[in-house]
Amino acid sequence: MRSNRPMDSIIGLFDHWVQDWQAKRSRESDLVAIIGMTTVICVSLLKPVFGIVVLIAGASLYFECLRRGQFAAEGTRGEEKATLLSGLPGTFTIVNDVALDGHNVDHLVVGPSGVWVVETEWHTGVVAESPQAIQLNGRPMRRDPRRQARASATEIGRLIEQSVGIRCQVQPIVCFPRATVLTNGSPAETSVVDRQQLSARFRWGFGRLDPDQYTRIASALLALKNNAASERRSH
Repeated sequence: MRSNRPMDSIIGLFDHWVQDWQAKRSRESDLVAIIGMTTVICVSLLKPVFGIVVLIAGASLYFECLRRGQFAAEGTRGEEKATLLSGLPGTFTIVNDVALDGHNVDHLVVGPSGVWVVETEWHTGVVAESPQAIQLNGRPMRRDPRRQARASATEIGRLIEQSVGIRCQVQPIVCFPRATVLTNGSPAETSVVDRQQLSARFRWGFGRLDPDQYTRIASALLALKNNAASERRSH
């Protein structure tokens, strides 16, 4: 197979920039921590009580900033998650946040071209898929999200057949909305996409549903979400 040397060079430069940026952020954080700890130690040696007060106040401020940052990040992520599939045409039905046994499915999508499970990963950088692993910024991810997506797809397919008697292949997708995913070959041959590739992926469905199948499956997925929500409220 002929290698794409210009593309490899670009990817290598980007990975090098990401690593340098992360290292710079780490060095800046370390510098701030060293200065802060040195100040606290010096104050503690001169006036121990005052040093303890400064340490407690600094720790409280740090954890408050951390908490607010987490809330802000979760809010931004929630907004992105809600609008991720908003561009699909009206011929698709989207069911978000469906609770299965022991885990949660981010999105279920049913349309004329099939049924999908979509799991979202919020990492940034460059993503490449291979049969063995998903590479994130040149390194294999510790947890391969394709396994969860495939397990969810199998479970959803079983529930559809059980509830409406239709056997269909539910297709798993892992989406990295904040990353760039490198693809090799046709979109139908990959289960890992970024935000720009996601809509096109639905047009490459492996199956075709007639209007009756589409309506029955969409109703079953909506009922699945409503039943799961009712069970959570009852507990």
